[in-house]
Amino acid sequence: MSQIERVSGRLTTVTFSARDRAPSLSARVSDGQGGVRLIWHGQEEITGIAPGVGVAAWGRVFLQGGERTMMNPRYELLGSAP
Repeated sequence: MSQIERVSGRLTTVTFSARDRAPSLSARVSDGQGGVRLIWHGQEEITGIAPGVGVAAWGRVFLQGGERTMMNPRYELLGSAP
């Protein structure tokens, strides 16, 4: 069962895909303990979401393809990329 968690760290990757014509933005946040993949469906880009940016995200965490993942998480930008 998935549970709501909060993760804070730096975004290491941000990618866009349009599988089956449905756009999604995917980012990986590294928290020093393995990290979490964040996925926003229906988004091509989100202002401020870029590699190197600090972010806090919260939402339901579940395993997708063996990776801890949050779908459409709430988030707060914590700092700019250098």
